[in-house]
Amino acid sequence: MLALFLILALEFVVTTFRAPAELGESKLYSEEDLRSAVRVIRLDCLTDLDYRLSRLRYAGDAVSLIRQEYFINFQEEYGEFDECAVFLADFFSTRHVGKEPDDTDWELVLARKSGGRCGS
Repeated sequence: MLALFLILALEFVVTTFRAPAELGESKLYSEEDLRSAVRVIRLDCLTDLDYRLSRLRYAGDAVSLIRQEYFINFQEEYGEFDECAVFLADFFSTRHVGKEPDDTDWELVLARKSGGRCGS
């Protein structure tokens, strides 16, 4: 029983880190900035055992700037930041049966102080 649990847990971790990440192009963020954000998202996704990350993509500079303008009004709630990067994510539930994700285009907004580390 323990061996089966360990195999399933390992499969969950591996599939989360194998989920494709499409960075696209950005004039706001370097490729390393976007890759760092992807790592933060993947690690955060490991804490939710009900869903498995299927696909991740950078939503683009325009969407990120729009969300940044919106969330800047909520700094007391979310903490101080001056940059936002938005990613779109697709998830399979752990009870999933088909080939298509259960939940698609979830917006994941990561914020940071200019030049700092991303957080979600």
